[in-house]
Amino acid sequence: MSFYNDIYQRRREELKRLPAIFAPFTTLTKISDIYINTSNYLVVNGHQLYTGRGTIQLSHHGANTERKELAGRVGSSNEFRFRDGSTILTDNFGYMVLKSSNSNMPDIYITTVVNTSPGMATAQNFAGNDFFYNNNLGKVHITIQEVKNEHKLASIKMMKNYMASLGLKEAKESVDGEKPKLVPEKIPVEEARELVLRLSEIGCKASIQPTERILQTIISAEDFYQENIAKFIGHIVNYAPAG
Repeated sequence: MSFYNDIYQRRREELKRLPAIFAPFTTLTKISDIYINTSNYLVVNGHQLYTGRGTIQLSHHGANTERKELAGRVGSSNEFRFRDGSTILTDNFGYMVLKSSNSNMPDIYITTVVNTSPGMATAQNFAGNDFFYNNNLGKVHITIQEVKNEHKLASIKMMKNYMASLGLKEAKESVDGEKPKLVPEKIPVEEARELVLRLSEIGCKASIQPTERILQTIISAEDFYQENIAKFIGHIVNYAPAG
């Protein structure tokens, strides 16, 4: 099945390793009913995924249960399919994957916690409850390319300003010896760009370590909903069969 790709499997394993992942939350796991209601919201086991006041929640309070587009279960699997071919794959670890029939739309991962902000992600973006955020997806290393002796102390101080967990020993080793040298601590990519600029201003040449993976950016829940979930729903409800 196309859902069971490397990204899905990796994220599934990450969620399994989270400590007491659902202890603080009530979670929908055995999902049996998915549809889009007449208000154009996604409804999962009677809980509406709604947006308002800057937050996103799965809640049964005030949910509109009038069905507009039903997702039928595919056999006895955890996959549900809308008439346009878009699918939602549910998982008993407490999240679901929304995959549009429009190949230009990204796969959307949403934790199925109720009455609180869920974690929501695509390959490029994350929003919502940071309990579910994989910190490594938005962080990078920097490499020290060149630094003169008279600039080493200032460079060490600057790195420690941006890297709270970087020890003095590691910071000193990063500016001493042969170059280029990788700084061991990762930081968010935007902070890394700023640090590289600040280091250049004090005479230290540095760069961001190249990475082959897509770096994930944290955005607001409202922006994530409008850019991803609303478009996923809109594609389904506006579907018109050929002919």
